[in-house]
Amino acid sequence: MKKVIFLFFLFSIGLLYSQELNYAKRLLKLANTNIWLEKFQEASLLVEQAKQIISRFNTWEARYWDAVADETLGRVYLQMGNYDFAEMHFKKALDKFDKLLDSNFEGSQVAMKTLIEQTKVEKEKTKEKLKFESQGKNVNLSYRAISGYLNLPVDLVGFTAVESNLNQFPSELYGKKELKKVVLRGNRISEATIKDMPALEYLDLSENNLTNLKIDYATVPNLKYLILSNNRFKKLPQEILSLKKLEVIDLTNNSIQFSDISNLIQNLPNTLIIFDQYELIEEEEE
Repeated sequence: MKKVIFLFFLFSIGLLYSQELNYAKRLLKLANTNIWLEKFQEASLLVEQAKQIISRFNTWEARYWDAVADETLGRVYLQMGNYDFAEMHFKKALDKFDKLLDSNFEGSQVAMKTLIEQTKVEKEKTKEKLKFESQGKNVNLSYRAISGYLNLPVDLVGFTAVESNLNQFPSELYGKKELKKVVLRGNRISEATIKDMPALEYLDLSENNLTNLKIDYATVPNLKYLILSNNRFKKLPQEILSLKKLEVIDLTNNSIQFSDISNLIQNLPNTLIIFDQYELIEEEEE
């Protein structure tokens, strides 16, 4: 009888561990979604909540997810433009991944081989993010009025100008071959042409007055994240349908018909498309 009770106790502990760790994983996944939406405070809180749960356990698997949590925090600070904190958390994650790969830790409840392979992948991804920080220059001109010619470095990697009173897309960004990230949130841009930025991966034009957007996908072939929320679009820019590498597009708080959204979903099945659900309801009621 005592043996049965003991085995049931061990089973209960294992079940609780699995449930709590799975919940922590879901929190980290939600944190990454919030990073895409630029809800950085919410993302940080979700990561910290996940780390608190993970810290209760000492298995190899829990240590792996603790490293992933540090890497996620690094992504939060990277997107915020806080490069010192981003580098700090990326280095923490790298150190933890290295220790995991060098250890013979026993006790994981998942297949060790699979988890080790995941660790190797995460380590390489983290190295790439650190590499992003070490190459080129980042320019942040946020919260100041920008006028006149912008003298930008040739090896520009990131350009941020949040609420900087811009009424047009800065033409000085064209031709920057290493430029990967542009954030122009909260300006007064009504139309823009995106071209001649072959390395561009992340473009945030949210909270502007955009009604028209042209994208020369032949010269902007690597765009992965396109944030167009809180603008004045009524029609979906057709060039978006050709952005086959697009991973995330945010179209919330525009006036785009659901028929356009449906067409986008069909043409970009592997893209996370964030849009207003009420558009579908309105069209069904007509």
